Amino acid sequence: MEYRYRVGEESYVVRVVERGEGFEVRIGERCYQVQARELEPTTLALWVDGNYHAARHAAEGTEEWVALGNGVHHATRLRHRRKRHAVGAGKDTLTATMPGQIVAVLVAAGDEVTRGQPLVIMEAMKMELRVAAPHDGIIASLFVAEGDAVERGQTLVAMR
Repeated sequence: MEYRYRVGEESYVVRVVERGEGFEVRIGERCYQVQARELEPTTLALWVDGNYHAARHAAEGTEEWVALGNGVHHATRLRHRRKRHAVGAGKDTLTATMPGQIVAVLVAAGDEVTRGQPLVIMEAMKMELRVAAPHDGIIASLFVAEGDAVERGQTLVAMR
């Protein structure tokens, strides 16, 4: 997954790739091997390149704070600029309930689907989420492809 943040006047691209039991995290040109374990809902135990750190995280909207060591770090998550897609009246839209990555797209525009049929599978916070058809219908448009990073509220599929 790819994230974009602004810290002060600087912007950073953060790329996270799952590797075995941990993650490879790239921030600009620097690469870190990270393992994480949730201790509490806002507290993580982190092993970064073999060194232990306890981190606390808080977020409000696009603003995020991380308490690490003796300091608190603030960053603003930047939204991806994507083409806006017009969705006509009378079509149902299915949106991402949280940020994540599209693992599979199981349908194509024009496909007939039945209520409960999985349409898209996304991964978020190490969980697999299935986005299913809310009713029988036809896929009007797909707005994502396998591998896409998505934000909460982003349109995934339009049905009619």
